[in-house]
Amino acid sequence: MIKVEETANDPRLAGADIMIASPYTRAMQTAGIINRRLGLPFFVEYDLREWDVASDFTEYVSEPEALRRYRELRDNNGIPPAGSEGLYETGEFVRARALAVLQRYRQYSKIIVVAHGTLARCVAGSFVNMDFAGIIECEI
Repeated sequence: MIKVEETANDPRLAGADIMIASPYTRAMQTAGIINRRLGLPFFVEYDLREWDVASDFTEYVSEPEALRRYRELRDNNGIPPAGSEGLYETGEFVRARALAVLQRYRQYSKIIVVAHGTLARCVAGSFVNMDFAGIIECEI
């Protein structure tokens, strides 16, 4: 968690109004470490959850298949290739889901969102490299 503590001291986080996080454990732990330093009002939003590897939420997907689907999503910049439509959330769907959440907080000028890499990449609009506990800055 040393990387997260370093991120908590990043000057780009200064002046934030609130922090919003995914409800998933990993994001909540990261948000807790960062917010221990910042002391911001904190909200949890279900729709900031990670990309869903199965579009119907009921299918069991093995780890090798989940990895294959992720690579397919990444390599096609969020657009499933022919034959894979409907297997998993598209990048555009993930982006729309996240932006719908962020619209509810538009009265704030600076928001810290603690979520997951795939969601962050979809919001940013490209599958850029990103470090664990990394920061992607974007205007919404």
